[in-house]
Amino acid sequence: MRFSRAFGMSYRLAALSGLLALALTFEAAYWLIVPAAALVLAGFAYPERLGRPVIPAGAVAALTAAAFLFSIIDFFYIGGSLVMAGADFLVIILCIKLLSLAEEKDYVQLFAVSFFLLLASTGLSTEIYFLAAFFMFFVSLTWSLMLLNVKGESERVAGRQPNWRVGKGFFAGSAFMTLGAAAATLAIFLVIPRVGIGFFSKRAGGLLKTSGFSDTVDLGSMGGVKLDPTTVMRISLSGPGLRPDAPMYWRGRSFDLYSGTGWEDTQGGGQETYQARMGMFYLSGGRPDAARAVIQEVSLEPLDTAVIFGLSPAYAVTGSFRVMRVSPSGVLSLPFAPGSRLHYTVYSTPGPAPEGPKALIPGYLRMPDGSGELARLAAGTTAGAAGPEEKAARIEGYLERNYAYSLDPPRDSRYSPIDDFLFHGKSGYCEHFATAMALMLRASGVPARMVSGFSGGEWNGYGGYYIVRERDAHTWVEALVPGKGWVVYDPTPQSAAQERPSAFSAVSGALDYLKYRWDRYVVYYNIRDQLEGIGALSDAYRSVRDGLSGVSSSIGDSLGMPDTGGLRIKPGRLLLGLAAMFIVAAMAYAVWRVRKGPGGRGRSSVRFYEDMAAALAKRGAVRNPGNTPLEFAGVVEPSDTGRYKGVVYVTRLYNRVRFGGRPLDAAERERVKGVIERIGRE
Repeated sequence: MRFSRAFGMSYRLAALSGLLALALTFEAAYWLIVPAAALVLAGFAYPERLGRPVIPAGAVAALTAAAFLFSIIDFFYIGGSLVMAGADFLVIILCIKLLSLAEEKDYVQLFAVSFFLLLASTGLSTEIYFLAAFFMFFVSLTWSLMLLNVKGESERVAGRQPNWRVGKGFFAGSAFMTLGAAAATLAIFLVIPRVGIGFFSKRAGGLLKTSGFSDTVDLGSMGGVKLDPTTVMRISLSGPGLRPDAPMYWRGRSFDLYSGTGWEDTQGGGQETYQARMGMFYLSGGRPDAARAVIQEVSLEPLDTAVIFGLSPAYAVTGSFRVMRVSPSGVLSLPFAPGSRLHYTVYSTPGPAPEGPKALIPGYLRMPDGSGELARLAAGTTAGAAGPEEKAARIEGYLERNYAYSLDPPRDSRYSPIDDFLFHGKSGYCEHFATAMALMLRASGVPARMVSGFSGGEWNGYGGYYIVRERDAHTWVEALVPGKGWVVYDPTPQSAAQERPSAFSAVSGALDYLKYRWDRYVVYYNIRDQLEGIGALSDAYRSVRDGLSGVSSSIGDSLGMPDTGGLRIKPGRLLLGLAAMFIVAAMAYAVWRVRKGPGGRGRSSVRFYEDMAAALAKRGAVRNPGNTPLEFAGVVEPSDTGRYKGVVYVTRLYNRVRFGGRPLDAAERERVKGVIERIGRE
């Protein structure tokens, strides 16, 4: 295609990629993005008319000032977000620049605005879709900058823009160069860990609403949540103590006070634990046991709660946050809801949790008023039980066998919620079962508390992690067993898990895996990942070194070389030697190609101009670095009546050969030879 169309296509693609990145955040003002994208796309339908702007230069400053004023109004009265107001301002400036392109600096400013649109998108979204816009921008930017450089050189030398055709080879070659730059960027990314800048990060405007993770929860509030398929978190498990068949209870908050209609957490304030070395919080409540440790890497979506989830009991946590709260009942939380996706790691030794402060135990025996009938039911169920464990097992089994699981249980307002469940409706969901068991245990003299969180989740075989959804929200019971601690009991019938709908397919699993890995190893790449990567490279090097050592030993044995320890080939030195030989050979080939030139005579294609410049230098005519070759020739040739005649002609040939790629023919070479000989003649 013609140069003008190729250049117009490339810079419009750069602008379009910036708009695409912003659109893929699903947070931008589409009433601005759609017209801007239409303006960019409209330009593809018409031949490029460089240097003929639509908006006059005098109006650009006024429109820019108006756009800035609009962004202030946007921030204070429309969006309320600094990042969003800045992004809207950039979209308007992009449109202004598209309509006022005239000089080289205008194109550079257009590229800068497109880049800042891309940068603003990273503050609004961390989704993997951003990667497509990212590569589109840098490929088109490479094309644009190379063509802009050619355009500028041509206008300075020849006084007009290029009129030659741009072939497929140019686009393919520059795209290949972009891949090389991307590889270098990846290497830098791996060496220098990411640093989060909270000021520019997007605060989620729509937090996922959860039930049961505040200081209070009303009985019956979780029914609607059990049908919600929204993803809450993704959890990857590892560690020597991992049991794939073990039930997974992602603990959130515990509750100690039952009012008759709901639960309250009177111990949720807790204490602050400050960040230790390498971002690790060491929790005093856990019991570190390397043989039973389970490591959970959690990617938590923005929720309307400050609670963080994990298997209990946890003995350590790592994360990007600086302060974490731990309540006496083992609830882990941040000082406030993070408002954006949170990545952290929990180290646990699943089993009974420590007893905690003795002074809190009476609070786990409190009963609401009017619990006589419930107490009689508990006494009959646990009659003859030997101790707390047997009492808990009997109550758990009784509730599982005699009550039905239902997301829409009948409700008789004449009775309290728990009496209605136990003695009348006899159906309910996890909140009803957990509340009934906790109160029956307390009535039997066993300290108990209700716990809310999530259970299980959908296993994604592509990445080996759990996808936990809103519908996996669950409540269960922790009972205090002397000598063991707080033991988990779940009286909800096991058939309840079968009622949870699932539409998880192979395609959705693969897409979710890509999203999860993008978050884990790009968005939340950290110093710990860097150290693990360096360790993996070291292990790979040692493996290769040992393999080469074995090969060299085999070669030495086959040749009958004595094993002197110092005469055999050193694998490390062999690798370095081969690398050095490859680099030297590549450099020699590159020099040979330059020296050979298109004519194949081992000379540079513009050596004729270099010879003329050397002859002029002997006469004292040396080009000032600030002048172009053609400017220099225009000064030199008129300064002499005959000796320097033809300098302008040779310089024009030089520009044609260098920038146009068309070599000299036989007649031109003879004429150039005559000009050079005349300059050097005594």
